[in-house]
Amino acid sequence: MQPISTYALQGFQLVQSGRAQEGVAKFQEGLKADPNDGGCLLGLARLRLLAGDRDGAVPFLRRLSAAHPELPEAQSHLALMKFQDGDERALETLRTCATAPGAGVFDFLNLGKALSLKHDAQGAEAAFSRAASLEPHNPFPLLEAAEAALARRDSGAAIVRLEAAVRLAPDEVALLCTLADAYEMGGQPKRASEAIGRAGALDPDDPELLSRRYELASAAGDWKEARAAASRLVQQKPDGVQGRYMLGRALAYEGRLPEARELLEKLVAEAPEAAEPRQVLADLLGQLGDRARARALLLEAVELSPAAIGPANDLANAYFEDGAWADAERVLGPVAKAHPDDPITNFNLALATSKRDAGAAIALARKVEASGHPSLAPEARRLIAALSRS
Repeated sequence: MQPISTYALQGFQLVQSGRAQEGVAKFQEGLKADPNDGGCLLGLARLRLLAGDRDGAVPFLRRLSAAHPELPEAQSHLALMKFQDGDERALETLRTCATAPGAGVFDFLNLGKALSLKHDAQGAEAAFSRAASLEPHNPFPLLEAAEAALARRDSGAAIVRLEAAVRLAPDEVALLCTLADAYEMGGQPKRASEAIGRAGALDPDDPELLSRRYELASAAGDWKEARAAASRLVQQKPDGVQGRYMLGRALAYEGRLPEARELLEKLVAEAPEAAEPRQVLADLLGQLGDRARARALLLEAVELSPAAIGPANDLANAYFEDGAWADAERVLGPVAKAHPDDPITNFNLALATSKRDAGAAIALARKVEASGHPSLAPEARRLIAALSRS
């Protein structure tokens, strides 16, 4: 390809400094001066691909391929699209592009993505490693590699890549959010909460980020952090049901029962169609000894949302206390149908079914055991052993 033009050079510099729209304008200016400016065509194609706009990238890639056939990247991007659309033959094109003399970061990234889709973890990691080695100070190849690892449920490989990327760019919110996802997938809720907390500190008022902070803090049992995130959501939208529910739940599980009860009672009165506040208020009232009101609220919650995991399982546990196994089985049925792989529902349903059909209960317990749930899987093994002896 011809030496990179001043337009293209300035465009890439603008994009790298976070001024993408100005970079687009500079690339477009370069194409007016020279319709075959390879750097400008490449820059516009990359930006559209990064935005997920495949259709918008294709015309630039085709023009680039026609004007500069010696540049493998255009063919590589087009080949990856074909492979993603089911054309297995495109994998050979991707391999060819990655072994061409002018192969660059994107040629190896594209090959890595395709190999990851084929569940060739070893080949994908080799391609991604090569991409990262070409630009060791660029976190983007590491993020691409991590996202591919997450797509194939390989949290370990994703965490290694993302931790390296965050060291290179510690203030990138997207990297921290993806790292939180990887930690969560890897069964590390506390580290996931810490990562999303760092992201939240960089963008403290983003509502989606606040909701994610709340979810991960809740999963980690960090109710103080969950309360802080929920409080900001309530400040942004004082009348919002979801934010106030989150705050009430965090207060309840943090042990601030009077504040939680006051807030949740108001929500239950204001939102007759909302199941979640009823479930949490029922739990709170149960702790305070008001079992009758707690049971009534759980019945309302299940009636409002019969397939929701939380209310039905809480009500099933209440039925277990009364020895009402058939009622527990009945209330868990719709949840198991809607969420067939939920270990909590399957374990409770196994308990409820065990009084009627030991074989069905063992089958459910085996699903829980296979899930690897840290606390329920051992309980499931004990239940299987007990039922097998009976």
